[in-house]
Amino acid sequence: MLGHGRRQLLWFAVTRHPTAEWLAHQITEAFRWDRAPAYIVRDNDRAFGSVFVLNEEHLRRILGKFSTYYNVWRPHVSLGKDAPNRRPIESFGDIVAHAILGGLHHRYARI
Repeated sequence: MLGHGRRQLLWFAVTRHPTAEWLAHQITEAFRWDRAPAYIVRDNDRAFGSVFVLNEEHLRRILGKFSTYYNVWRPHVSLGKDAPNRRPIESFGDIVAHAILGGLHHRYARI
């Protein structure tokens, strides 16, 4: 599990036969009592079980937010550090960070 603030490794463990209980325990160990993860990226392995239920609405909402970030705000080197949907250049003001997808990505803007 990675912390996205400084890309810090938070926790890792290995098992030959993961179960839903084992996976839930790993998340508990990684986050302790500080806070629960806002998002979980996972595959469709049966080991996740009903403990990790995420529905289609959740996925559509998250993918919609990422799509907007990717097309409107994310700088692309191949586009001269512009986004696919052009945006005005902000030349003046203090730079602030706006968290996107729970802090997985950030949009930087001037105010």
